[in-house]
Amino acid sequence: MKTEWKNDNNRFVAFLDIMGFKAMVNSKPHEFVKEKLEIISGVNQHIVKTVNKIQSGNKFEEFKNCDLRVTQFSDSTVLFTNDNSVADFKYISFAVRTIIQKSLENGIPIKGAMSLGLMTVDFEKSIFVGRPLIEAYLLQEEVAYYGFILDSDAEKFWRNNMPEDEHFYKFEKTPLKKGCVNHLNLKFGKDMKKKNLIQLYESVCGSVRLYVDNTLEMHGRLK
Repeated sequence: MKTEWKNDNNRFVAFLDIMGFKAMVNSKPHEFVKEKLEIISGVNQHIVKTVNKIQSGNKFEEFKNCDLRVTQFSDSTVLFTNDNSVADFKYISFAVRTIIQKSLENGIPIKGAMSLGLMTVDFEKSIFVGRPLIEAYLLQEEVAYYGFILDSDAEKFWRNNMPEDEHFYKFEKTPLKKGCVNHLNLKFGKDMKKKNLIQLYESVCGSVRLYVDNTLEMHGRLK
């Protein structure tokens, strides 16, 4: 059974953003843009259903008390955990990986970042305020490939609490807008295919293609 939602708590916050959304709105028919957002919304609903399915089974006992909330603001998706446990960290990482993979499979370029800290998430009053939201937003702005990284607070949690064989993240040189630096990067699942990334070349040209190049380089093991 889920614990009661805590409006004010230390929690994980993940911020995801669709790249090129403004250009899409300006250059594509309204129905095309709407369709893309409906895909993202469908992925978010899929996450909620998957979360409930996990919690109703007996295989993932560690997630029984987790609560994950997903909110979509136009071209941005924000995920909040109720707490800051190891289970919550794994939970939100699983959700983010699913959203990113499903988006890329549908030709939607997306990137993001995650932070950890005190955050007010009051859905009843529509109050969402706290440093983690700002930190996650600002960090994802720096990311120069279609992927997901952790800020220093979330990375510290990972180092202090996760085993060395943890399979969600990899510490490696990461392409940012102002050079490459070491960061913890979310790894794609085994079902992610290289063709899903290559298809993104069809929607961008010029310098923007660097994001596709960087993504393919970051995930060169994909088939």
